Amino acid sequence: MAAYDPSGVPDMSEDPTDTNTEPQSEAPTASDGGDDQSDYDPSSFTYANGDQRPTSQPRSQPPAEQQKPRTVGGFIVEDSSDDEEDADTNTNMGGGGHVTLASEPLQDSAAAPPQPLADSLNGSTSSASASAFPSVSVPPVSSSATNGDAAQQAFAPATALPTPSDVSAPIGDEGKVFGSAILPAAAATRTKAEGMPATPKPTTNGNTAPPAAPVPAVTQRLPHDKVGRLEDRIKEDPKADVAAWWELIQHYREKDQAENARRVFDRMLEVWPTSPIIYSQYLALDNESFDQQRNHIEQLFAGSLPHIPSLALWTAYLDYLRRVFPLIPDPQGTNRATIVQAFEAVLNAVGNDPESAALWRDYIDFMKSGAGVVGGSGWQDQQKADLVRKAYQRAIKVPSGAVMALWKEYDAFEMTLNKAQGRKVLQEMSPHYMTARTAEKQLQQVTDGLDRKIVPTLPPLEGCDGDDAFAAQVQRWRGWIEWEKSDPLVLKDEDMAAFRSRVTFAYKQATMFLRFWPRIWAEAAEWCESQLPPDEELTKQSEAFLDDGLKANPESLLLTLKKAERVEEGMQTGNVSEDVAIANGDVLEAVFEPCHKALYALHKQLGGRREKSVAEVKEYFAALPSEEEAEPAQRNEDDDDDRSDAGDSPAIAKPKTRQEQMQERIKAIQNAYKLDAKVMMKTISALWIAKIRAFRRIQGQGKPNHPRKGSRGIFGDARPRGQLTSDVYAAAALLEHHCYKDPAASKIFERGLRLFPLDEGFAVEYIRFLINSNDLVNARVVFETTVSKIMAAPEEKVGGSEEKKGMCRLLVGFMHGFESRYGELAQVRKLEGRMKDLLPAGEPEGQSMQDIWAERFAMGGFDAVGVQLVLSPTQIRPKALAPLQTMMMSGQQMGLPPPPLVDQGDPGAMRLGPNGPYMASPKRPFEDDGTEADTPRKFMRAESPLKSAAGRRAGQGGHAATNSTSGLGPGVPGTITTTIGSSGFMTKNFVPNTSPMAPQQEGMPPAGPVPLPPQVSLVLQVIPHAASWNSVVFDPMKMVALLRGVDVERARLGL
Repeated sequence: MAAYDPSGVPDMSEDPTDTNTEPQSEAPTASDGGDDQSDYDPSSFTYANGDQRPTSQPRSQPPAEQQKPRTVGGFIVEDSSDDEEDADTNTNMGGGGHVTLASEPLQDSAAAPPQPLADSLNGSTSSASASAFPSVSVPPVSSSATNGDAAQQAFAPATALPTPSDVSAPIGDEGKVFGSAILPAAAATRTKAEGMPATPKPTTNGNTAPPAAPVPAVTQRLPHDKVGRLEDRIKEDPKADVAAWWELIQHYREKDQAENARRVFDRMLEVWPTSPIIYSQYLALDNESFDQQRNHIEQLFAGSLPHIPSLALWTAYLDYLRRVFPLIPDPQGTNRATIVQAFEAVLNAVGNDPESAALWRDYIDFMKSGAGVVGGSGWQDQQKADLVRKAYQRAIKVPSGAVMALWKEYDAFEMTLNKAQGRKVLQEMSPHYMTARTAEKQLQQVTDGLDRKIVPTLPPLEGCDGDDAFAAQVQRWRGWIEWEKSDPLVLKDEDMAAFRSRVTFAYKQATMFLRFWPRIWAEAAEWCESQLPPDEELTKQSEAFLDDGLKANPESLLLTLKKAERVEEGMQTGNVSEDVAIANGDVLEAVFEPCHKALYALHKQLGGRREKSVAEVKEYFAALPSEEEAEPAQRNEDDDDDRSDAGDSPAIAKPKTRQEQMQERIKAIQNAYKLDAKVMMKTISALWIAKIRAFRRIQGQGKPNHPRKGSRGIFGDARPRGQLTSDVYAAAALLEHHCYKDPAASKIFERGLRLFPLDEGFAVEYIRFLINSNDLVNARVVFETTVSKIMAAPEEKVGGSEEKKGMCRLLVGFMHGFESRYGELAQVRKLEGRMKDLLPAGEPEGQSMQDIWAERFAMGGFDAVGVQLVLSPTQIRPKALAPLQTMMMSGQQMGLPPPPLVDQGDPGAMRLGPNGPYMASPKRPFEDDGTEADTPRKFMRAESPLKSAAGRRAGQGGHAATNSTSGLGPGVPGTITTTIGSSGFMTKNFVPNTSPMAPQQEGMPPAGPVPLPPQVSLVLQVIPHAASWNSVVFDPMKMVALLRGVDVERARLGL
């Protein structure tokens, strides 16, 4: 029996797309006896279709005689009460559906070697030994099985512990034995022996592919099978389900199974090879057994530090060296020299990190701990002072969080040694410190919110859950990169290498945490390549960004095409030899092929997820209790009662059966996956088109099945692999037409039209090609044929009537544009009539047809039919002045005073009435009920504060008019008259100066013109005084006349 694969239960279902199956059968051998049922009882299972499978299994040798154990649900159980209860539970788990039970594997799916049987499946140590279970030999696979079936032997159901020569079968926590795959695996190995139809092996380019083990529709894990459930989650979505990885590692660590945890870490590093948090946790696990794992720790450092500029990792490396090379005792000073070199390497790698304050502090303290005394006169003392000074000067140039504290320490350090010399040195270093301190504050704001303690995840699609958070992180990373590019430390003029190093460091940090976002890799490579003058180190870094990005995102067309262009630019093209052209093609093929494989694998996974979703729906409905339908007679009576009660009301809709509900859900799932499959096919086709054009440039036209493929050879490779849209055929045909004037273009178009008869986009390209070839007869034939096929196609292929109309509108619109320019008027009118029938539902017919008619006379985007010509200057009067001038002109013609300039809608403005403003009482607000004309004036009450001693004094001598004040405020001149009677009542009247009732004072000129609007007044206040102008002076009258004659509409259209 082959080894168990814990990565998941194999696919035992048949390929739904392969329908060319032929039944193959073999007669069962004479050795098919009843002893087979003692190990495995498939008769106790109910299949999805309700059939009972044969219980016999062909064998090449009869098994040894043994006592027949008791089986429940196909499992061997022990004679205990607990096992009986569990067996009953397992028996009831079928529910008539296609269910697969899988126990937890002995090891994780990292291909671990078998461990002793004492280890249980979820990582715990079991006290049960192999002798505690009955020894039953595993029946061999029938010799009639094919080689392809032999791959499935590892997943045959295990009925008991095998012999020591075989791999251990999974064991439950309670000591019971469960099968790794109960039914489908065994059924797959007995396909030919039982006369069941066998799935033929798929072929690829004429070669028979190895048989793939189908996966059962739904795999159910037992409740205690924690490892199995986590492994299923990891297998389902390894890049997105990060929590499942950590839970699996934590589970193994709780069970003291460090080796299993290390295997999971190794698998994680295959997915995230540049994740600092994974390496940090991995190192923490190895540090728990430091003496045994010292070599492995060094291997982890060697594999991570060269390409991961992580502050945490490099700090851990420094701590490891300080632990391995102790300073006490160190008589020769070799260990200290090693640590100093390590500090230099760490600072060069991650010294620019915004969070490196602790590292710089540690570095300076380490330098201070060296031999010698700062301030001493010996050579060792002076050497120490020089090293400490150098460390301080490096640290204060870096915008870290400790730059201010380090500057104060450095100031004290220099002043302690020599005040005169210290002042001079501090004066020289002060500009660097001030620049670093300012930059540190800015950098802290820029990097605030960056999450650098997570494992990279897949970017969500726009509009889906998590897109806002991911977009915010991307924005912050780009902000940091742009901040570094702005050179806030002023390094371009003094140290270009340091400037480039800081920008490259920011890009590396971004690519570590945005690993699955291809655009950041492309931006990093583009920046490195664009630097002038070219630098060899940056060129290598640019290539590294592209290569690492393609490893992380092999399905990315962005990175693949960027890499292909880089490779093509370095090739020798033109009139080259056959060998050089073939070699160029091989190099370019190595760039495109990984992306092809990744995209086709994703398309296959998409189909698998669709089938799994459909199977889950079917299983759900199969597990429901059977429907109980009423007797026909009773149902008829109920229907009569309903009809009699309803009267003339519409009939009540009959509820959907479960079969109809299931089909409805399945259809919804298929429609959703159909959209994703369409996007995937377009992506694959776009890659093939780019590859065809690239090979045409380096190898020419070429030919299929030839080392020098060229464009034709790549097109020939694309067709058998499938998942192509009509765009590939159109691109290949147009390439043949434009580059080689080859008649093969027509043949490719004809072939594409047979493959895509309902593709309106391809039909338009074909019609355009025929028109350019002056083949108008065939162009019209293709047009009419395609429209007829679309309208006659069933809804399953193109959708309903609205979808059909939308497809035909594209074709009819293209032909209408051609016929309106080069055809006859009768043909144009006929097409417009057809377009009228194709209008969407609810769209106004008149407006739409008018727009269609106007398109016939359009000229380069200019609507000659709908343009509005300027016939009078009044048509182009600005909106800001037109209402005011209109009001003034109409008022003068009617002999009325100008309207008040006070905003009546402003609640704080004074309300003007027939005789002046309304005055509100100081004790209550003004009550405006909208009927001022019908409501009498309200006077102040006798208790008003105005009736006071001052009021009585002001009112002595009868009625008196006080002095008038001019204006209500800026821009509102007028006269306010206050009258106080002897009884203490006061009234105020306001009359604007522009009113005919305004009093004319002697020696005063008449009222002036109406004030300018506030907007114009604001502009005049902003404009400098005319006396300050010392250049050419324009005549105001001529300028006004010029502006008045400007045709704004014609200027906008560029006429």
